[in-house]
Amino acid sequence: MIVIFEGPDRIGKDTQIQKFIENFSIKQNLNSFKIWHKLHYSKPPGNTKEEQELYSREMYSQFLRFIKNNIMNPLYESLNLVVNRSHIGESVYANLYRGYSGSYVFDLENDIIGTIPPEQIIDNLFLVTLVPRPGHVDMLIARNDDESFYSDLETATTEVIQFIDSHNKTSIPTENKILVEVSKGESIQDISDKIKKFFNDRI
Repeated sequence: MIVIFEGPDRIGKDTQIQKFIENFSIKQNLNSFKIWHKLHYSKPPGNTKEEQELYSREMYSQFLRFIKNNIMNPLYESLNLVVNRSHIGESVYANLYRGYSGSYVFDLENDIIGTIPPEQIIDNLFLVTLVPRPGHVDMLIARNDDESFYSDLETATTEVIQFIDSHNKTSIPTENKILVEVSKGESIQDISDKIKKFFNDRI
């Protein structure tokens, strides 16, 4: 099983990933565990946008092929992976900050993930996208630590809109993805409970 967490910087992905692992590691008894491995993608290396694009195309092509192997190969059925950032984030950041189109990731998705029988995807690939609730985008600015791409409300708002668009555009089935809107002042536990409710009947 592979669970992807996406959303803008400072929305709380790391925290919610940890809560997710805590919620879905222990099964019916303390002697039965579901082991989760974590993978975190970050900015691609390269001194030019051409280098970054070439690197990213190969990286996410490999990632999507890994997803396909994980789903279709029985040898991988016990491997559970939580991913912080993925090709979904690339579709946003390439467009906004790296100077090239990130739409190629959806072509890769169709070419690779699109060949998996739908009945095999349904229990094995999920997307959680965290975004501020409308009118609450300024919470990202308040949390900004100067490492995020955005530094103003307009850019942060554009980033949030593109994350929502990419969430809707991905070929991951609708029933396998959840858009979690986060409010200012909302507790970590309340956000975690929304995600837990979505997964309770799926894991």
